[in-house]
Amino acid sequence: LYPQHPINIGTPPSPHKFDISRMGSDPVIESKCSAWTDSGNIPSAKLRGLNEAIFYFSFLPPQTEKILVMAHAVHPQKSETLAEYYYRTNGHLLGDVKLMEFHPTTNTMRLIAARQAISN
Repeated sequence: LYPQHPINIGTPPSPHKFDISRMGSDPVIESKCSAWTDSGNIPSAKLRGLNEAIFYFSFLPPQTEKILVMAHAVHPQKSETLAEYYYRTNGHLLGDVKLMEFHPTTNTMRLIAARQAISN
């Protein structure tokens, strides 16, 4: 396991612990385990937590590899996973954050979306 190394973000700087971060090293990873509600509705509060993670990522230097990992979540009434839904409805917020989906049964990761950081 990687230790959580607090990273100063914002002005004035305040330490924030991402789920996986190492001092002076990429990547910085935040993971979320959310699921559709039992009735197939959108877990709105959980999606706001994803948006908050994207906000914290925005304070990191542009060259930092930023990864948001969501647990694989399906519902019998839905044609897309929760990660696919999040990307379809909130993908414009991602910027240079990679969105990945972790399938715990198969222990595999799937890339949902990635855009390169813009160099100045």
